[in-house]
Amino acid sequence: MEKNDDSIFEIKVGEQVRPDPLVSVVIPAYNCSPYISESVRAVLSQTFHDCEVIVVNDGSKDTEDLESALADHEDKITYIRRRNGGPGAARNSGIRVSKGEFLAFVDGDDVWRPQFLERQLNALKEKGCDLIYCDARYFGEGLKEGRTFSERSPSEGPVTVESLILGKCNVILSGTLLKKKAVVEFGMFKEEGLPMAIEDYELWVRLCSKGVKIDYQREILLDYRVHQSNISGSMLRIVERSLAGIRYVKETIDLNDTERLAADESIRVFESQLNMERAKVLLAHGRFEESLKYMQLGASKNGNKKLRAIAGIMSLSPSILLFLFKKFRREEFEQALNENPALVAKNAV
Repeated sequence: MEKNDDSIFEIKVGEQVRPDPLVSVVIPAYNCSPYISESVRAVLSQTFHDCEVIVVNDGSKDTEDLESALADHEDKITYIRRRNGGPGAARNSGIRVSKGEFLAFVDGDDVWRPQFLERQLNALKEKGCDLIYCDARYFGEGLKEGRTFSERSPSEGPVTVESLILGKCNVILSGTLLKKKAVVEFGMFKEEGLPMAIEDYELWVRLCSKGVKIDYQREILLDYRVHQSNISGSMLRIVERSLAGIRYVKETIDLNDTERLAADESIRVFESQLNMERAKVLLAHGRFEESLKYMQLGASKNGNKKLRAIAGIMSLSPSILLFLFKKFRREEFEQALNENPALVAKNAV
């Protein structure tokens, strides 16, 4: 742990925590008391046992319930209670007290499958990489129930700065395992100055730009929980986060000309998609005039004939488009209906 880290109030090391583990598993916890026990139990039940579990309470508002949920595991985990600083700061606190050669991260509402560590360690060795990530299956609330991470966010070809920026490769944080020295050498997670929750995406691009070798395997080793308080629970939030992440890395990371062009292209695509997602929310709430504005903006930035046709239908008969939206895109409609239109109707991009 770094000296003078006054963000940490308390560290408790359970009697059964391994003194010299190969893998350190860091679990940030913030308002996840209903799920944390299941997440911890899944790590403790791995077929690979040479690991330590570090749970970091990031100033959670449900600390009493969180600690109650962790009570059955307290002898087997290291528990850190710290001032709230966000998920990046919480993970860094866990990294600083970790003792393993490898690090693995899982959020406090996600669930590893029993062979996660065993399979990931084997894959990392076989591929000769510094960081490996797997596929996941969604469960819980919302649109993605039962679907896989790779269906929405595929990984094709080598993982490079360009492929990360273009979305050809997508790293899921709770599915990662990496060499500790790789992340420590290049500054760990950024804790301040980041828009939205992009600290993981920024780290992957930064590590890749420094020559850290990242690879993936297609095996589903993680169950990724979706719920209303989860930032990944809505397509609108996913697009907002993606756009913020690409804009940030373009401004802060030393990209070459090809990577910068890729960033410009991704920004254009996500700006179009964000306007279309906003249009869906406003359409679902019957705010047709505002919806049409965003739809036309999205279509103009994309140049896609299908989007232009949808915008055309919207301008002629919004009630027909709303009917079609409800009938043929029911899950998307219900998700859009759950969004607050007052928060969506903001400055266009």
